[in-house]
Amino acid sequence: MHNNCLQCGLWKGCKSPWMRGRGPIPASIMLIGEAPGEVEDEKYIPFVGKAGKLLSSILSSIGQGLEESAYITNAVRCRPTKRVGGRLENRIPTVKEIALCGIYLRREISLVKPRLIIVLGATPISGITGKGVTQVGTYRLRPLSMSEVSIDL
Repeated sequence: MHNNCLQCGLWKGCKSPWMRGRGPIPASIMLIGEAPGEVEDEKYIPFVGKAGKLLSSILSSIGQGLEESAYITNAVRCRPTKRVGGRLENRIPTVKEIALCGIYLRREISLVKPRLIIVLGATPISGITGKGVTQVGTYRLRPLSMSEVSIDL
């Protein structure tokens, strides 16, 4: 386990700590989501829960199979949770958790060597830019310039 994991502590509450991405390596397309959810934590496979099924359906509708065409991963490797009543529910990762997982995301991007990175929300934008982005806002549907990306490719 990397020192960053010990500083973060998310791994303590996970059934499947340090979840890797899935898909071909290298891949021309890389999708980056927020964090594993409950189903992903149970199965130790990213994007197999409700969001993953929706994404697979969208990609299939345009003739792209998720497994065959893209590598998919998350900005945060372990499931962030909060206790609501007697149940654990997903929560948005903190800026610190995103930053500490950044070393893994940067390594994954350098291994996958994508030509196109599609970020699925504010959390992965934070992971790529190194900024504490809380809303997609100005990043919506626009490419990031390399000066905005804090990853050495």
